[in-house]
Amino acid sequence: SCVRCRQPIRQEELRLGPLVQSTKGDFKYPTWHHFACFEDGYLKKHPGALADVAAIGGFDKLRFADQKRIKSLVVGGDSTLETKAVTAEEKVVAKENKLLWAQREKLEALSNPELQQLLEHNNQPASGKVFGGRAKTLERAADGMLFGALPKCPECKDGDLVCSRGTYKCT
Repeated sequence: SCVRCRQPIRQEELRLGPLVQSTKGDFKYPTWHHFACFEDGYLKKHPGALADVAAIGGFDKLRFADQKRIKSLVVGGDSTLETKAVTAEEKVVAKENKLLWAQREKLEALSNPELQQLLEHNNQPASGKVFGGRAKTLERAADGMLFGALPKCPECKDGDLVCSRGTYKCT
C-alpha cells in the first residue's frame, strides 16, 4: 500500500519507492507510493530526489509509457514529453516494449513449472538468484519469444546472458 495515502497499489500499477534505511539492520527498503502520491507528496518535500533516470532500479523493465511519465519527473526533465515528437529510436523501443509486454501478458497464464520448462527447452537458465522468481522467469520467457533464445556469452563462451538496464550482460 502507498505510504502517503495508505490505499492499496494495484498490481501492474506504476509505483515509486525511495529507499530508506532500516532501523533493524544494515539494509534499505522501498517505501512505495502511487505515482501521483510520489509526485505530489514525496517530490515536493524532496525536490532533488529524482535527479537521474539511471539511478532508478527496474526502469528498463517498465512499459514505455511509464518510462516517459517518470522521465517527466526527473530534475531538469521535460513535462511535455507526451506532446513532443518521438525520435525514430524511441519509436522502435516503444514498439518492442509494447510487444514484450503483450508477450508477457500472454505468458501470465502459464504456471511456474510450465515457464521453467519453456526456458529449459530453449536451453535458457530458469532458476537461481539471477534467473529465478516469477517476474524474472516471465521476463526471460517473453524476451525469448520476441527476440529468440539467448546464446552463451560471446566473450567468455561459458556465461549466461541476462537483460539488465536495456542491454544483455554476462552473468
